[in-house]
Amino acid sequence: MDRRRFITHVGAGLGAAGYGGTTVSAQGNDPALFEVTFVGTNSPVGGGELLEVDATIENVGGETGTTDIELVVGYSPEVEDSEMLTLGPGDSRTITLVFRAGQPSGGREEFPVRVDTGAHTVTEMIVVTDEQTGTADPALFEATNIQTNSPVGGGELLEMDATIENVGGETGTTDVELVVGYSPEVEDSEMLTLGPGDSRAITLTFWAGQPSGGRESFPVRVDTGAHAVSEMVTVT
Repeated sequence: MDRRRFITHVGAGLGAAGYGGTTVSAQGNDPALFEVTFVGTNSPVGGGELLEVDATIENVGGETGTTDIELVVGYSPEVEDSEMLTLGPGDSRTITLVFRAGQPSGGREEFPVRVDTGAHTVTEMIVVTDEQTGTADPALFEATNIQTNSPVGGGELLEMDATIENVGGETGTTDVELVVGYSPEVEDSEMLTLGPGDSRAITLTFWAGQPSGGRESFPVRVDTGAHAVSEMVTVT
């Protein structure tokens, strides 16, 4: 399977980051399509400790396929671990990918780690601390329970529902954006203020244009600034 054909989306973490991830149903005649339906981490970790990223991978396509699942780390992304999977239609498997954290600058460092199937990605913000500092986790907004009304017709309103949760340790405010297309543009946004552990369901929307060739698929992304979830949507 050509593992660089498909899409991205982002879920939530385990421990300090909570739980998250979404599943997209595939049509019966679709080829193999590997999606990340759950991600959990043991963040925060101390400098020099092993960070573990648990991920459930599901083949939501209609054929058996094989892909290399990669753990991509940092703002200057590097592949730190990987595992090859072969799954039949509807099959899933949970794997653990790892890397050893370095010493954080300034006593605390936060950066993204990404589980990438080639067709689909889930990104988590993780924290590495100097354990002697005792710094509390700041506000951290994550997006879960993503749903859309795709497919829609040209000129119709596409709706993207999301639950936004503050999985950090402080109250915070962020602008949650709906980012659309391969040349990303912000089409809608909503400002949220949430306390630690609080969550809120929101709906972001945009008007679909007329599709080229009678059918068009493209990514839409809910982005909290710290965390993003993307879905492929279709306009017919």
